[in-house]
Amino acid sequence: MGKGRVLLALTGSGTAWLIHLSAAYTLIALGCPRGWPALGWQLTGLTVACATATAAIGVAALRRRRHLRDRMHLDPGADARRLLLGVAGLLAGLFTLLVVGGGVAALAWPPCHGAAIGGRP
Repeated sequence: MGKGRVLLALTGSGTAWLIHLSAAYTLIALGCPRGWPALGWQLTGLTVACATATAAIGVAALRRRRHLRDRMHLDPGADARRLLLGVAGLLAGLFTLLVVGGGVAALAWPPCHGAAIGGRP
């Protein structure tokens, strides 16, 4: 596994969480003043897509880490990559929880009840 893939494994789940956070705020800021009836479904779809992406990155990183265990005697840099892939797997788990938590929070409390974003108080 090259440096680029390890970097992608380390940063991919955080990027998916950032996309989820930014897109959710944008949907709420645009949808509340306009009274979009499907705003909850849009937020749910966004949450499912981003949570799936973060979980997939974590699974791929941990599978690759396990694969490198068998090649440690052939590759001198395998130890470092295994460590980084383990960290990437843990980060992906954390970011998956953050994405799911953010999505549940947006659905548990109606997002359009704040006067600051154009909803009805």
